[in-house]
Amino acid sequence: MRYQLRLINGKPTPCLRVGQDVFNLFELIKRLEVDERIIASDTEVYSTNVFHQEGLWNSLKHINASLELALKGDLFSNVSDILVQKSIPYFPPIPCPPLIFGLAGNCPQTWRSKGVMIQNYPVGYVRPWTSLVGHNERVILPKYTTSFRCAVELGVIIEKPARNVHRKEALDYIAGFTIVNDMIGNNWNEYAYKMNPQGSPTFYELLITSYYGRGSDGFAPIGPYIVSKDEINNLYDLMMFTYIGDKLVDRSYTNAMIVGVENAIEYLSGYMTLLPGSVIHMGTMGRDGWTIPADIRLGNDTCVALEIEKIGTLKTYFDDRRGSC
Repeated sequence: MRYQLRLINGKPTPCLRVGQDVFNLFELIKRLEVDERIIASDTEVYSTNVFHQEGLWNSLKHINASLELALKGDLFSNVSDILVQKSIPYFPPIPCPPLIFGLAGNCPQTWRSKGVMIQNYPVGYVRPWTSLVGHNERVILPKYTTSFRCAVELGVIIEKPARNVHRKEALDYIAGFTIVNDMIGNNWNEYAYKMNPQGSPTFYELLITSYYGRGSDGFAPIGPYIVSKDEINNLYDLMMFTYIGDKLVDRSYTNAMIVGVENAIEYLSGYMTLLPGSVIHMGTMGRDGWTIPADIRLGNDTCVALEIEKIGTLKTYFDDRRGSC
């Protein structure tokens, strides 16, 4: 199942994608023999967090299965009134997650030149909701931003409350997967170098300053949808790609994780409850993101496209105001 939110008439509206077609969920349930009581009559529960209503995610999977059967059996005489046009804007599939936790240094390549021991626990940071934007959104690069980077990361969506979860049961707490663009402005990183007496801050000092670089509005594009976990046979066998325009600039592999998804959930749930709809993005697997230098201005048509095999492609555009007065 592929679940997404689209801005229909200005409201985040739940949609299901089957093949290349996207269906308005509220219009769809009018056409299917579905007990509408299991679905909220308005978009509020979806536009905040589809997992706030217990059992709703499983209900959506049943509706999706009914939709697929109806399409295969050609049971719909007309689908134009339930289809969503491609031009309709996207919204983050989880716009207000209880937690956005990103792993840092979760790939051996990150540590090779650091001269420190590789960590086997989830080093990371949290982000505010305001950092989230959807697929095809335009992100403002503030004037104080210097160089910045984009990085493709696997996003893990928690389905049910997770507390003190053993790694062997961790996958049972996952609803599905999405793509996160881990954007970071390097101006705070540069500030750490400037303010350090020796001019060489430690790796951990740089990790701390990176929190500010990641917290800017729009610096965590997410989507385009949530792919249910049953569609991913092996989450450690997915290729990941980064494109600037049509140019492939990075290729990586989810099997490069130092801390796997199961271990991350075990560690994190050991000291805090992971509430439904929480997002954990698992870190950069190839080079440590693709950096856009401070002296290169991006045009309105510049696109960074991040692809994860079997999940999709997340595109981001920019309003580059760096260096403006």
